[in-house]
Amino acid sequence: MLIYTLLNFSLTNPIGGMDHEDFYRLTAKYKFTLALENAVCDDYITEKFWRPFLVGSVPIVFGSPKIKVSLCDSFTCMIILSYI
Repeated sequence: MLIYTLLNFSLTNPIGGMDHEDFYRLTAKYKFTLALENAVCDDYITEKFWRPFLVGSVPIVFGSPKIKVSLCDSFTCMIILSYI
């Protein structure tokens, strides 16, 4: 309920989508963001991975294994499969 009050929206007046300024303002408050893909495929990387970088958050990623090889080092994201 607190989040509805802070962002001044309700079920009849929701945030205008994942690219809305209020959404970015909310996610920027957190140091880490879960970036869990719907499917684990080699070349399937969506905005769930990229969005945290826009707000200065570290993504905790479950998705394409190619993220580890081509995009991340230990300072840019955390890959869940590395810890299982």
